[in-house]
Amino acid sequence: MQINDQVIKHSSTSPALTTPKEKVLQVVINPTDRFSSLGNVTLYLSGCDVYQEYPPGEMHKIDKLVGTMSTDLYLTPDKSYPPGVTNLTIEDGFSDATAVIEFNHDTSKKQVTITIKSFTGAGKLCDIRDFPYLDKYYPNAICIAL
Repeated sequence: MQINDQVIKHSSTSPALTTPKEKVLQVVINPTDRFSSLGNVTLYLSGCDVYQEYPPGEMHKIDKLVGTMSTDLYLTPDKSYPPGVTNLTIEDGFSDATAVIEFNHDTSKKQVTITIKSFTGAGKLCDIRDFPYLDKYYPNAICIAL
């Protein structure tokens, strides 16, 4: 995660940390860590392949996220990310908000940097955060159009 322009790396094996209330535009994760999404409308995905593990053990290619929360998301069917830079475009189904998210998989450092490159539209929020809800945990959640 990024706090005051400083990128802070956390491991998926470390205890969950609550993201600060200020905007977090970048997070550094392990290549096997999942990402999540949080929105209040259907989110349409383009620019690259996105896979979701659901139910556990089954990977499915998806092109939209229906509902408010999704997790267990990756950019490859083997629960990882392609080497180098990959851009994911997310468009909401209501207010014409669009976010471009960059996934930079540096294989030499064995890390993936997720960065919100741009956000346009009527939505007032676009950030990355971790959050728990009921009995589920949503790490590295891209929040848009809330």
